[in-house]
Amino acid sequence: MCQRYGALPDTGAMLDQDAGLIGRMTTLGNVYDTAQRVRGLTGENIHQMRPDDGRLLAWLEEMGIRT
Repeated sequence: MCQRYGALPDTGAMLDQDAGLIGRMTTLGNVYDTAQRVRGLTGENIHQMRPDDGRLLAWLEEMGIRT
C-alpha cells in the first residue's frame, strides 16, 4: 500500500490489486525504512543496529546501491 497517501495503487479493494506490485512496494518500503533508520547512526549508536538491517545494507552495497 502507498504509505504516503494511504491509498492503493489501483482502483478497487486490496484483493483487486496486482500481488506482484504490492510485494515490490512492500519490499521497497522496508528498504527505505531501514535506510532512514540507520542513516543517522554514528559512533556507539551504530552497534544498536538490528542484524537484519546490517544484512540488508550489506546486500544493497553488494548490488552496487549506495545508501
